[in-house]
Amino acid sequence: MRTESPPFDDVLGLASLPLGRNRGVVFCGRSGAGKSSAIRFMIERHAAFRETRADLDVIEELYDLRDLPRFIDAMRHARPLLIASHWPIRLHRLLAPLCRMMVIDLDQPQEKIRQALRRKRVDFSDHAVSSFCKAFGANYTDLALVIERYPDLSFDYAWRRFQRECSVRESKPS
Repeated sequence: MRTESPPFDDVLGLASLPLGRNRGVVFCGRSGAGKSSAIRFMIERHAAFRETRADLDVIEELYDLRDLPRFIDAMRHARPLLIASHWPIRLHRLLAPLCRMMVIDLDQPQEKIRQALRRKRVDFSDHAVSSFCKAFGANYTDLALVIERYPDLSFDYAWRRFQRECSVRESKPS
């Protein structure tokens, strides 16, 4: 049985993001941060990408420097570009002016975690959300693990129990 994804929560205002002279956007974040969802949202809702779908380049995942040739190849073209990246955000910020790319860190906005908890009708405190985001980033996948592991509890209580009883390790795909 396939579950339907929740509606994209545009807490960053991506639909009306002013691109200026930038040719595209790099979404940085850990797995589960919403990079692919942000790309789909931009293609469907942002005028600069919706109107140029046929000429749009999308790089779905940059994991490590072995993906550098794909990145360089995309930079050679003048087409609009959307990228989902696991590369360190510092690297993209260094490259952004040269590539005319806007860089957005999806691990930072805690409001998207608050919104997800509200949608699920889970009580929470700002302190618990901050603590969670410090550990995992603003990450939907790990949020779902915590809630799934301890359903019917407030997020604060579930998060405390999760920290005490469970461990999650980030691994890179091989």
